[in-house]
Amino acid sequence: MQLIPLPYTISDGPSHRNLYIPRFTIIGHVIGRPSIKNHAVMFTATSISYVFGCFQIVTVIAVIPPGVHWPKGPPIPKPHSPVHFIGILERIEKVTRTPVILVEEITLEIGNQKIRTLSMAIQFLS
Repeated sequence: MQLIPLPYTISDGPSHRNLYIPRFTIIGHVIGRPSIKNHAVMFTATSISYVFGCFQIVTVIAVIPPGVHWPKGPPIPKPHSPVHFIGILERIEKVTRTPVILVEEITLEIGNQKIRTLSMAIQFLS
């Protein structure tokens, strides 16, 4: 993964400046157990990405902060489950050089046939 520096610092200033923050969409698997710290859920996810003519493993740290998106608290993914999430780059870990993604949207258990069947039944009832 190559990150290109932005021409300005990310700030709490006018919202139009933050529209150009790099966004990531990742379909991958949760590694290990998610941890909860200060009401935020943090987990490591891996995915495979096609970069410069070959496949590479991409590992990121995803952080789901408490907020208006999650009125009952942030969702907690199951260990070793498939997830799809979209978020912005918050920072790069200094020690491991792993990107930390602030999750804006998440879909848990993608590809799970049982959940698909239940959601289809709910759609037919409504």
